[in-house]
Amino acid sequence: MKISLCLFWCCLSLYSFADEWPELQKKRYYSSNRAYFADVIPANRATACYVKVYENRAKAVALKWQRNLLNKEAPASAVVAPDGSSIIALDNWGSVGRGVNMFVAYGPRGMLGRSYSLKDFSPFPISSFSRSVTSTERACGVEYVNSKKVRVCITPELDPRVAAKRKILFYNLLTMRFE
Repeated sequence: MKISLCLFWCCLSLYSFADEWPELQKKRYYSSNRAYFADVIPANRATACYVKVYENRAKAVALKWQRNLLNKEAPASAVVAPDGSSIIALDNWGSVGRGVNMFVAYGPRGMLGRSYSLKDFSPFPISSFSRSVTSTERACGVEYVNSKKVRVCITPELDPRVAAKRKILFYNLLTMRFE
């Protein structure tokens, strides 16, 4: 009886820290100026995950480029360059902040730049980040400064407004490296 009760509480405690992930579906991400958008289509049995980047014209939309993404199912989110030339795919659906492909830069016309895990660029020890069963919280914002540079805010704090434990990194899309 004691063993059954112990197993029940262990399972319940694991469940209480689990993340909830909505069903995978196509997601749309706009550039900051809304002149471009990216449709991210998750993987299915027949196709890999891919993205289509469009120019948002006055009377119609025009496909600018498309490509398969490295994510197994889909990225958890994406950021589109103001000129639609590139995107940053963030995390893997179902595992924010963990594993490979946590930050993937796709350069001009979708050319694969580089893929990073959190340990590849974090200024903080990985053990300092808040965790759940499937995720590691770490970002307080990712945005394009211009079409050649991305600003990445990273913090181990649950409250991203805590400035004392926040670092700003810049990713250069010309060199495909963090500065």
